[in-house]
Amino acid sequence: KARSGLTTAIGGLNNTIQDIRNYISDLRPHRFQGRNVRQGLEQLAQELRTDTLFVVQLKVDPQAAAACTARQANEFLHIAQEALANIRKHAEATTIQMRFQFSDGLLQMTIQDDGIGFDQTQARLSRGNGLRNMRERARALHGEFRSESRPGKGAQIVVTAPIEKRDA
Repeated sequence: KARSGLTTAIGGLNNTIQDIRNYISDLRPHRFQGRNVRQGLEQLAQELRTDTLFVVQLKVDPQAAAACTARQANEFLHIAQEALANIRKHAEATTIQMRFQFSDGLLQMTIQDDGIGFDQTQARLSRGNGLRNMRERARALHGEFRSESRPGKGAQIVVTAPIEKRDA
């Protein structure tokens, strides 16, 4: 009877782990549907202000936002969502700065916090999915993902991507 209960519990746990992995990979793909990058970043910033004591500063270049396609906006917003989830969970920050702009003819999103930072080497060895998911989404944009941090010095992620041509 105990063995049967353990087998059932292990099966349920494995299903839950798979569900969590799927959730992490997808990050609710329909959440930002119909929103442009400016609207989505404003939504994320407002949710963060409402749910935490963080000071959230957001600057969106209107021209950069207008150049961002719906597909790109979806990827950028999911990267931002993941970055903000990491900050909430790990950073012990008080202030978050988010920017979306042009940089050298590329779209660029920067998210920076004033938290405790992290060791980049340890983060690469970690089994966590956050940085890996952001990096993969940046690749889907044919772009680049960089994270910069040192213990005690906060953290910053920068995602750059070329401007996509819109379908006619």
